[in-house]
Amino acid sequence: MPNPLPIPSSVREIADFLAGIPYAQRVRCCLAAAELALPVWEMGLHDQDLRYRDSVVGMGHVADRTLPGQALAYVRYCYEAGRFGRDEGISTAYAEPIAALQDDGWSLPEPRLLAYYAAFNAYEMSWKPLRAGANQGAVAVDQAISALALTGGDATPEAKAALFARWWRRCVPGQTT
Repeated sequence: MPNPLPIPSSVREIADFLAGIPYAQRVRCCLAAAELALPVWEMGLHDQDLRYRDSVVGMGHVADRTLPGQALAYVRYCYEAGRFGRDEGISTAYAEPIAALQDDGWSLPEPRLLAYYAAFNAYEMSWKPLRAGANQGAVAVDQAISALALTGGDATPEAKAALFARWWRRCVPGQTT
């Protein structure tokens, strides 16, 4: 039976863990977390949740509800093919909604916001093999865990530890927690 491994419990610990493993495994770990949180984005999503305004000219837009799933499917495809790279279409599709979120032109309930960002950051880190990718990946993992905790109505340290354990089992197959 494999030895239990410590469960990273902070963004810094996750970043250190991710920086210390091979790039492909890092992508797999971030993908696992974002996939766990994807249902938080998708559950009960209504058209009005997708409307936002850009901060430059104030035009109204509608975000693509399928974008987080598309981004994660692309990351999974790259992981399985062993070829990592940026997809221009996904990057372009994310540009305006991310700017709107950062400029207060679009607001989402916190769990849904965290799940959206988790998918975005998992996608972004998947083509950044250096330490910056590990840091962005750690943020994606933390966002995914937080989205799940808030959706479950229990963001206590114990609940988050249980969610980290769930992620850990997906991230490091064959390990116990």
